Amino acid sequence: MEPTTLDRRRLSDQVADRIQGLIADGTLAAGGALPPETALAERFGVSRPTVREALQRLQRMGLVEIRNGAPARVTLPSSERLIEALTGAAEVFLAQPHGPRDFQGLRRVIEVGIAREAALKRGSEDVARLEACLAANRAALDDPEAFGQTDVAFHETLVAIAGNALLDGLSRALNGWLLEIRRTTLAHAGVAARAAAGHAQILDAVAAGDPDAAAAAMDRHLHEIEGFFATGQG
Repeated sequence: MEPTTLDRRRLSDQVADRIQGLIADGTLAAGGALPPETALAERFGVSRPTVREALQRLQRMGLVEIRNGAPARVTLPSSERLIEALTGAAEVFLAQPHGPRDFQGLRRVIEVGIAREAALKRGSEDVARLEACLAANRAALDDPEAFGQTDVAFHETLVAIAGNALLDGLSRALNGWLLEIRRTTLAHAGVAARAAAGHAQILDAVAAGDPDAAAAAMDRHLHEIEGFFATGQG
């Protein structure tokens, strides 16, 4: 391989960026072994420890798999790995005074888009699954813990209908990050009933194949639920 000139940033970050570029353009294919550390060090004009640091950074990003006694290999990141990499930062951000508000705003933007996609892509079996989720929702109105589980199931079914792996991963992550907020909100009297009513409106719009109505119903639903949380916090 021809030597490559690097800029003034941290060397290991530069090497990681160059290797990432080779993965992105297909020079290094998924599943294939990377060149040995000595070859990479020679290519980039750096030490082997610098290459090792770069590979460790790429491993944290889900782009490289490192095993003892075997060459590093190229991997493709899954939605789970992408979200996992964000989880630590998300938990710190949530602990800030504005964190819950900002995360709920993010969730609303994503869930509104999911509802729109679900209305565009739903089939008769999808509608039946949502109807079953709503029935379970209504059956659990007097049990906050069970209702919380059916609430998550309804939203997860919507994202499954939308059929986008990244939306699915991000939605599941947000559900996990906001779990305590969801529990706090559902503990208030009347919240479960209002949530179930909101789900019914979303279901009607999705079943009708009306993306604008589905998006509007989801936006109303989440605004209302956020309002209960804000009132409880106030």
